[in-house]
Amino acid sequence: MLAGKPIKFVGTATAGTDHVDEAWLKQAGIGFSAAPGCNAIAVVEYVFSSLLMLAERDGFSLHDRTVGIVGVGNVGRRLQARLEALGIKTLLCDPPRADRGDEGDFRSLDELVQHADILTFHTPLFKEWAVQNAASGG
Repeated sequence: MLAGKPIKFVGTATAGTDHVDEAWLKQAGIGFSAAPGCNAIAVVEYVFSSLLMLAERDGFSLHDRTVGIVGVGNVGRRLQARLEALGIKTLLCDPPRADRGDEGDFRSLDELVQHADILTFHTPLFKEWAVQNAASGG
């Protein structure tokens, strides 16, 4: 699509870059930049309002539930802060952050499934993870 065009830069306002052929852009001498986190507040507000609507629809209080947050980056961390500010219990799962020793009480996904009433997922899509999951049958 861009071959032969006078394009010097490509930018994306998305969290993921799986839709961009970064290797081709680099080979073609075209600059590239992503904007991870640029829409994090809007996503958190959407997830939070969805949780409130779920609670109303199903007749429960979020204060009586535990929310498991998988992926504690730009969105997950902000969601945790909002929920905990309102006294709603959260459990966190983020294996890469746990492996790096990042601050947080990270739990395994199995533990979240066992102890959380609601699970939210805020994880990036990486091509190599899809291949890894396919190889394991997942």
